Amino acid sequence: MAPLSILRGFKLNLHGWSEGDRRHLVGFLCSSPELRAITFGNEFADNQSIIDTVPWSRLASLAFPYLEDESFLRILSSSMDTLQHVSVSDLIITSKDGSVNNSTAIAHTTMRCLQSMHINAFDEESFWYLMYPNAVEGEISAVWDSLILPSLRELRFSTGWGDFGSPLAQKRGWESLLSLLERSHCKLEAFEFGDDKMPELTNILESHLFEHLTNLRVTKVLQHPDCLQLLDALSEASEACEDTQEPRMLPLLETLALDSVCSVERVREMVSARVAAYGGFRKSKLRRVFADLTKKGFALDMDLTSQNHA
Repeated sequence: MAPLSILRGFKLNLHGWSEGDRRHLVGFLCSSPELRAITFGNEFADNQSIIDTVPWSRLASLAFPYLEDESFLRILSSSMDTLQHVSVSDLIITSKDGSVNNSTAIAHTTMRCLQSMHINAFDEESFWYLMYPNAVEGEISAVWDSLILPSLRELRFSTGWGDFGSPLAQKRGWESLLSLLERSHCKLEAFEFGDDKMPELTNILESHLFEHLTNLRVTKVLQHPDCLQLLDALSEASEACEDTQEPRMLPLLETLALDSVCSVERVREMVSARVAAYGGFRKSKLRRVFADLTKKGFALDMDLTSQNHA
C-alpha cells in the first residue's frame, strides 16, 4: 500500500488483531507525514512493537486508555519537542524513589511544548497487579521527579491520587508535584483534582505556584469537611492585597466548580467575599461558580457575568 499523505490523526482499537497485523496497520497509519494526533483504544496495553513503530517525535496530541509509567516517560522523552496534549485514563506506577523499575535514576525530561496533562486515575486495583506485579510498591513522585514542563497550562487528575499508596507516599507525591511546578516556572491556568480525603489540598492551593490559576475544579469532595475548609480559605484569603486589589488566594480565579458541597450558604459567602475584594461585580475576575449540592437534589450555578452589567 502507498503511504498516506494527508492523515492528521486517528483513533485506533486493535481488539482481535494479531501482533503482526497490529504492527503493520499502525505502521501504515503512521506513514502520513502530516500525522499529529493518536488516540489508542483498550488493546494498546503497553505493546512494545507499537511503541517502537509510532513516530512519537512528530505528534502533538496523545491519548491512552492505560499506560505503565516507564512507557509513559519513554514516550514523553521521545516527543519532548512536539507534544502539546497528553491524556492517560489509568497510569500504572511501578517506579520508586525517582527510578524506573529500580534502575538508575533518569535525568529530567524537558517537555518544551506540553500544555495540558490529564491523568484520570492512578489505579491500584488487583487487575493491574496481574499485569504489573510491582505496582503496589510504586510511588507517584517517581513520575513528577523526572519532568520539567515549562509550557504547562492545564493539569487534571480527575480522581486525585485515589487509594494509591500510603499517606506518606501521597504526601511525597504532593511535594514532588510542587517541585515540578517550581522548577518548570510554568504558569498553570487550569487545575482539577478529585479526592474526598485530602486535607492538604487547601494548603497546596495557597501556594504561589497556583497564583495564575483561572479555572479550578475539585471533584469527589462529597460531604467531607475539607470542602468547607477550601471554601473558608477562599473567603478568608479574599482580603485584597493593597498593591493589586485582588484576593490573596487564587487572585485570577474566573471559574470554580465543586462536585459536590453540603452548604449553599458557604458558597455564597465565599463569592460575596471575593467580589468585595475586587471592589464589586464590575471589577471582579470571578465569572462562574458551580456547586453540586449533596442531599439537596439540585446544583448551584452562579453566572456572575450578568451581574457585571447590572
